[in-house]
Amino acid sequence: PLAMIPQAVDLFSSSGDLKKVIDTFAGIEASAEMSLALVIIDTVSKTLGNGDENSGDLAQYVRNCEVIAQQFH
Repeated sequence: PLAMIPQAVDLFSSSGDLKKVIDTFAGIEASAEMSLALVIIDTVSKTLGNGDENSGDLAQYVRNCEVIAQQFH
């Protein structure tokens, strides 16, 4: 099965969409009755929210992506 979130999400800020994304992925796993095999986040510019990819903001973004990876390993 393939699933997409068809709009930009904010994976940078603590008040962003991180929890919604994790909850969505958990729902996909439950409905498909299988674990996620691959998550593709495309592109940084669409998911960085108000962060600046040319500054230290990217470190927080990467940490949030790691939270997603840890939830579904």
